[in-house]
Amino acid sequence: MQNVSNDLYNYGAAITPSNTVNETTAFDAIHCGVAGTIVVVLADSATVTLVGCLAGHQYRVRGIRVNATGTTADSLVGLRYV
Repeated sequence: MQNVSNDLYNYGAAITPSNTVNETTAFDAIHCGVAGTIVVVLADSATVTLVGCLAGHQYRVRGIRVNATGTTADSLVGLRYV
């Protein structure tokens, strides 16, 4: 997997938060459309809470799921390198 800071994301898909269903493919970043908190399950299954996420920003985090419980941000898009 390529993950160089100046690389561009070339794939994106809407994320539907779920407490049990993982994304089909892990994402390398999340675009936050509506500000709030994002609870992310990382590729290693650890869970992290990103508090104070701003609308219009991308957060570089390799994740497999966004949990519904605790997530208040909306219009989330998973971005990845292909």
